[in-house]
Amino acid sequence: MDQVTVFALDLNEYYSQVSFYREGEKEAISISPYRDSEEYLIPTAVAKEKGISRWYVGQEAVDFGQPIYGFIGKAYRRENVVVEEREVPAMELLVLYVRRLLAYTKSVGVDKERDFFMFCVDHASKIVMETFFLVCEELEIDRSRVWVSDRKESFGYYMMKQEAGLRMYDVLLLEFWEKQMHVFCMKTNKKVTPNVVTVEEWVLSGMEADDDVFYQKLDQILTKEHTYSSVYLVGNGFQGDWMKKSLSRLCTGRRVFMGMNLYTKGACYYGMVKKNRGKDAPAFVYLGGGNILSNVCLKVTHQETEMLATILTAGTHWQDAKGAVEVLLCGDDEVPQLELRIRPMYQGPEKSFYLPLPGLPMSKERTCRVRVVANAISRKEFSVTVLETGFGEMLRGAERSYGFTFSF
Repeated sequence: MDQVTVFALDLNEYYSQVSFYREGEKEAISISPYRDSEEYLIPTAVAKEKGISRWYVGQEAVDFGQPIYGFIGKAYRRENVVVEEREVPAMELLVLYVRRLLAYTKSVGVDKERDFFMFCVDHASKIVMETFFLVCEELEIDRSRVWVSDRKESFGYYMMKQEAGLRMYDVLLLEFWEKQMHVFCMKTNKKVTPNVVTVEEWVLSGMEADDDVFYQKLDQILTKEHTYSSVYLVGNGFQGDWMKKSLSRLCTGRRVFMGMNLYTKGACYYGMVKKNRGKDAPAFVYLGGGNILSNVCLKVTHQETEMLATILTAGTHWQDAKGAVEVLLCGDDEVPQLELRIRPMYQGPEKSFYLPLPGLPMSKERTCRVRVVANAISRKEFSVTVLETGFGEMLRGAERSYGFTFSF
């Protein structure tokens, strides 16, 4: 098969999952490591056979005994794990674990030079992203084919792939692992084009797999402030037949789904959007995580009509946010200048900034060709560089440049 495929790995300290999504297919598909099974949860554990270099991963590690957990967080912190009285870098265990997870995809067909790899985690911080870049380098996967998303982002992209009726109003996701429940609420602002999607999160501690306890917690969740079209239940805490009363309450006036592989599928959809970014106008913009919240535009005139040329697009992760535009600067101003507009997609007023270009050489016709390049430095700041380009071989530019830094 020559179709581009996005492989997504959802990893937390308890369980992991793997899914893939081929370009042109209707939906992502989850991979079970167990023969003829629809069980997709893989314990985030490794174990080593004493005295020899034989490692077990996932359920095999649990079955073997003395499984090692918690190595993902330690890998982020560059800590070691004690194995047979010897300290081993947690990064090595994470590489081993990811290698084995990707081995489950062999039947699908993986091409490291064609396909893309998305890691879905709790929080996609700089150190987390760098950790998975390093992991993939060990696996001979170029970092340009690797992305990292957080769970809120994957939730948003999953829901925007579902039928419109399931997200007519807000959407609720309850994630229950161990004794803690994460609550996510997805909102869609349909009054703007493209639609703006945001996800709020809060945590309920002291949770137990007890119908009465959960029923009481629902008082904190199902408030009058929100009308939910649908509810998704994620996590091994919801397994079993213990929540009959609570489930009846959740199902009143809304549809409820068990969504164990929701994050990996959402990460697949997000990866395909990133891969195809720029080809089509986006159907929606997700604001959150590491994404920038504003469009950055340059005021220009085209065919005698004033317009805004977008250089940086809201909803793009700041590490991917870059753009450029070439313009012909005209006028008799003593100090030529460009006008930049920052347009928030969600909240706040539009802001204008002027870029003075002192000493910019103008032609006899009082024109100059410049290239305006913008790059996000972080989620909060971006840089703009204005380069004088000239008019080709006949009239070379002086290669003068101007640099600016702004806050979104």
